[in-house]
Amino acid sequence: MEKRPVSLTIIAWVIIVGSVLSVWGIFRMQSNPMAAKLLAQSPFPLSVHVGFAVAGIVANLIAGYGILKGYPWSRWLYVGWALLSLGFSVATIPVPSLLLVSGLFLILIAFFLFRPAADAWFARSHAEAQ
Repeated sequence: MEKRPVSLTIIAWVIIVGSVLSVWGIFRMQSNPMAAKLLAQSPFPLSVHVGFAVAGIVANLIAGYGILKGYPWSRWLYVGWALLSLGFSVATIPVPSLLLVSGLFLILIAFFLFRPAADAWFARSHAEAQ
């Protein structure tokens, strides 16, 4: 039985815990002065931001669980949603330094999600499912 790489365990739990903490962030969005200032500059209403955030939380929770279980689609879900989210942020958040950090974080996570050890973990799970 193939053992899950420690890097994938860490990534999955960071995604899951980060998603749970994001729920709190949604409720604090309007009362945070910096967030309120950024939202005021956005071309989209608050409801769009909240809806996008909720969809992101759900997608990331599913991806994190899938990474832990070794479902091959889960890493693609995470990377796809992260790219979509980064694109949404480029259109709505005029803070290049924040976008740069987010982009670098995505590259780092993608590196670990697609390493040979990760490929073996996801291939094992896929083979067991068939």
